[in-house]
Amino acid sequence: MRMVRSDEMAAIDAAAQKDYHIPDILLMENAGIMLSRAMQERMQDICTGDPAGCCITVAAGRGNNAGDAQVIARRLHLEGFHRITVVFTSMKLKGNAELHASIDRELGLPQAALDENPEAVEEFLRHADLIIDGVSGTGIQGELRGASLRLVEMINAARAPVYAVDVPSGVGDSYRTGYRAVQAARTFTVGLPKRCLYLPAARTSCGKIEVVPIGFPPALLRASEEQASNEKKGMELIEHSDLDRLLPVLEPDSYKNRRGHLAVFAGSVGTHGASLLAARAASRGRSGLVTLYADTDLYPLLAPALSSVMLHPLAAEEIPDLRSYSAFAAGPGWGAAPHRDKLLSALIASGHKGVIDADGLTVLSRLTGKEGRNGMEDENPAIDMEGRIVLTPHPGEFSRFSGMPVQDILAAPDEAVGRFAARFHAVVVLKGHVTWIGDPSGSVAVYDGMEPAMATGGTGDVLTGVIGSLLASGLEAPDAARAGVLIHGRAGKRLAVERHGTFASEELIGRLEYAP
Repeated sequence: MRMVRSDEMAAIDAAAQKDYHIPDILLMENAGIMLSRAMQERMQDICTGDPAGCCITVAAGRGNNAGDAQVIARRLHLEGFHRITVVFTSMKLKGNAELHASIDRELGLPQAALDENPEAVEEFLRHADLIIDGVSGTGIQGELRGASLRLVEMINAARAPVYAVDVPSGVGDSYRTGYRAVQAARTFTVGLPKRCLYLPAARTSCGKIEVVPIGFPPALLRASEEQASNEKKGMELIEHSDLDRLLPVLEPDSYKNRRGHLAVFAGSVGTHGASLLAARAASRGRSGLVTLYADTDLYPLLAPALSSVMLHPLAAEEIPDLRSYSAFAAGPGWGAAPHRDKLLSALIASGHKGVIDADGLTVLSRLTGKEGRNGMEDENPAIDMEGRIVLTPHPGEFSRFSGMPVQDILAAPDEAVGRFAARFHAVVVLKGHVTWIGDPSGSVAVYDGMEPAMATGGTGDVLTGVIGSLLASGLEAPDAARAGVLIHGRAGKRLAVERHGTFASEELIGRLEYAP
């Protein structure tokens, strides 16, 4: 599903009015109707089957989001929710928001504004069973201020769950760590997923996100998507159902050599477990063969633990013959000893597809000369990865590799992975509770993971094995990265349910499913 920035969504809205002659007040009415329906479907636990007795407070600012929120208030009132109140930052409303406020007032919905009666506003919020947030929308620039900030703070201090209209108030494309925003239990976003909802710093404010179509002309959405693609700024939200298109069906006459051979380079003294996780994850994947290359002194530790994986001891300065392999995976638990530089250079120069993670990224930063500097400013990267290498950093590793501060990476992950992918002609997987994937074509994919059980040591090593296996089986780097993240995330979500919220990384391997 396509993801948009706030200016792209505003352009779609404007084109609907200009090119399709749909007045803005009708778009607002459609949005309010569809949002109210979606919210009602989720309100059963809150209102316990008694709409008439459910106390709902709708919070509104002065712009379009305020208009949407007031349509929701009216529609819910007409559906039998009779204890609805509306609170405003100010009664000095603009445009359609003023019109809808007058309609709600004539219907008898109690109203109060911070600039006139802050005590009543606080009272309405305190007694609410549910708060619907429409204080600010995607157009916000910078931090909340003034009356909007005060109302948001009052919403967060109330005891009721919050449903956000389009975005939690305070969240926009310029959102950064530390900005204050509504803490929503659910966010009902209009038309298309919004980029700002999936910014790592903002995502935890959004709760569960639901996209609500409101009837934009399909041709308009297609034209907007084509324009974004032509301008190489397209973003998509990937979901587990996308595995159907990313994973080809295995041929019934396949055999191990045709399914590909992955070479894994991982492990060092004290961290050999990472090599086991990566190799075992790969052995459960789509590649037919997996060979683990490990330091000679690790052989006695690893040999008894492996059965489906071939093990080769590797001397410190040795470069193996790579011609029989289809892809490589390097880095988990590898350490960053100087002799790794020559081997990683040989892996990249081999022409094979590959995935580089963890300590491999530290070694790569030495090879490219980018450690401690902003490598994306260099016109000529030290290594061109030819679109066949996947890099899988977490934010800290990305910062060390690129020279960008972590805060800047999290504030604009699409720009960070996109620019870096273009500069080095690599696929970049920025891991986290929301994962951002950039590739050299300019496209960016986002996976909404949000599974805290995955925040345990070793899950990244498993992901390296999964992606490496997909590369060896024949997938190109962009598809292998996307499919790998989805397979890995799906396994984590299922295992978290089975284990009631926590598990060890080795358990994840048994839940990996490489079928669509």
